[in-house]
Amino acid sequence: MFALPTKCRRERASKIGSQGYTHYDAPQMTDTLARTKERMLLRLRLARACEIRNRKKDRDKLLVLAGVDARRLGWNPIAAYCRKKILAHNAGHLINKYRSFAEAVECEDFQQFLRRLEREYGSERVEQLLLDANMPEHPRQELDDDFEYAAALLGTSRQQLESANREPQAEELPPIEEQTQHVQWNYLLPILLGLAAVTAWLLLWWLS
Repeated sequence: MFALPTKCRRERASKIGSQGYTHYDAPQMTDTLARTKERMLLRLRLARACEIRNRKKDRDKLLVLAGVDARRLGWNPIAAYCRKKILAHNAGHLINKYRSFAEAVECEDFQQFLRRLEREYGSERVEQLLLDANMPEHPRQELDDDFEYAAALLGTSRQQLESANREPQAEELPPIEEQTQHVQWNYLLPILLGLAAVTAWLLLWWLS
């Protein structure tokens, strides 16, 4: 038997600001990545339908799943924007413990959370919910590529993501532990200043 030559998969990388995403042309994308991309787009479509119906909790679950898929594709700006939308609605969300989806998927507590969401929103159920929602599909064919389509489903564009990635500090909130420390100091500082003022007044009274 003769071994078939291995076909090399060529990648065309496109830069967005200081962080890039790898864009795979459809004919060159592996079957696994192609399925991941289509699953992500379905989840983003359903997330958009939930947002229109003001079902933010369900939308956030789908954005977590879509963000993980985007991270697997290497579409980091899409993953970061999913995280941003979740935290804009719920700053106490589990994803705020991590600076990115790439960091989150390495932790067991997030993996457990992710497995629950996968059971709740498997591909077949997402497709059925989309049919039940009867939402018109975003005009995918009018956009440059599927990255642009994903951005449009999130209510943004390639240009906006490019602009946001030039200022990465505006893209992500710090982990929730850092926010808690900041809030604690906001409360403690006035108390400490007040105690210092009372102590100084008592000292002056005692010396007079």
